[in-house]
Amino acid sequence: MSTTEVASYYRYWGKAKRDPKHSGDDYHLLAYHSLDVAAVGMLLLAEERQITQDIAVYLDITPKQLQSMFVFTLALHDLGKFTSAFQNLYSNDGGHLFRARCTPYDGRNFRHDRLGDFFIHDENREDNVLSVLPEDFDSKLFEILMECTLGHHGQPIKHDKPISYEEYTVPENLSAAYAFVKYTFNILEPDFPFEKFKSKDAIKRLELMSWTLAGLAVLADWIGSDNTYFEYKSTPIPLGEYWKLAQKRAIEATSATDLLLEQQVNPYTSIKQTFGFDPTPLQNWAETVKVDASPQLFILEDVTGSGKTEAALALTHRLLKAGAADGFYFGLPTMATSNAMFRRVSDHYLQMLSGGDGRKPSIVLAHGARDMDDRFREAKLASGSQDSDYSAADNTATAQCNQWLGDSRKKALLAPVGVGTIDQALMAVLARRHQSLRLLGLYRKVLIFDEVHAADNFMFEILEGLLTLHHQQGGSAILLTATLSKIQRQRLSDIWLKA
Repeated sequence: MSTTEVASYYRYWGKAKRDPKHSGDDYHLLAYHSLDVAAVGMLLLAEERQITQDIAVYLDITPKQLQSMFVFTLALHDLGKFTSAFQNLYSNDGGHLFRARCTPYDGRNFRHDRLGDFFIHDENREDNVLSVLPEDFDSKLFEILMECTLGHHGQPIKHDKPISYEEYTVPENLSAAYAFVKYTFNILEPDFPFEKFKSKDAIKRLELMSWTLAGLAVLADWIGSDNTYFEYKSTPIPLGEYWKLAQKRAIEATSATDLLLEQQVNPYTSIKQTFGFDPTPLQNWAETVKVDASPQLFILEDVTGSGKTEAALALTHRLLKAGAADGFYFGLPTMATSNAMFRRVSDHYLQMLSGGDGRKPSIVLAHGARDMDDRFREAKLASGSQDSDYSAADNTATAQCNQWLGDSRKKALLAPVGVGTIDQALMAVLARRHQSLRLLGLYRKVLIFDEVHAADNFMFEILEGLLTLHHQQGGSAILLTATLSKIQRQRLSDIWLKA
């Protein structure tokens, strides 16, 4: 590609200061990073995945349409980096990148995700981002999707007070951003079913799903920013050519996380065969009560020592086999009880689930002091690369936790099996950073909460909010308690009865 052919967007960086352990250039072009993240998003919302099909059905569109429009908006998640304020943060480029004087970058109040909103809503120029879309498009659909992708740092962008975006940009920034969006639109050819989102009800449904989509945007950006797989490249090549390269790298990067690992649910046998003792009346009920693929709520109330844990695991196994869920999270009141339950579940979960490609499903311990637990550290080590001299059949049936899933509590709920404190799940409905990622982690999971009777009024209200959202996402729940008031039981049951 000759100098005269280089488009303006090749003069903007997106990632810089490469990790010395990895190969590649010192910085990564913004256009390339944008396509890296879009390529990961394409895999996370692949047409055949259950989450894609569920969201598409809920929105009354096809899985292909959902994937198509989300991938395009993902490619625009870092538009705010086209501002000169951001570009001036890096200068070790040999003079190849665009430079212009402007107000210094303010990472606290006017971060690049918020600045990206300017490129969407700048009405002072004819060549703004919205002008790339068809003339009859509904801006509300596009704006909601952009809210999801611009919030890729784990929280919605701020709209609380007006700011002078112009202080952080120069006209050349907008021209480069427009050129990139236009070219990307031609490469990806997104299919926006605007006619499906004309009604208020359709927009409301999209807004409800926006939290799940925002979680996917966070996840795509995390994986798409991994320098291990997405080697930094500063040399211009046609974007269509790079898009093919990004898709190839995305397959390798997502494979390393085990997020797309196909897993099978093993046949359920019995309490006797699984745990080695005759079932109690509660356990007998748990392995015989009717279950199906719909969202379900079970409240297991019995005295201490009645075997509620085994009953819950048996019931969870049957729900997994019925297609009601793809995993489960066992929440307990304290870190100490979580550690003890982690050991019990670690010994059992591989009887419930098995993975493909010789890999085992991950189990994660989720609480603040989890790295002090020997069993969890062993699980992380067990997921390391297998010695090539040994076959998968030689690997012992030990609990495993994928290194990528296990390196941060923010990712803990993404594992197919999790054990931890209840608050890790309850934070999915609190206004905290990465709330959307936690909600995504609970998608199609069975939530098992122990000692529900111990919740105070404040915690009980949060629990109600979580179960309401979980039910809307198609999830099931099993609540364990020694005693629960009639009023509390009715409040929890009404979440399912009034849905």
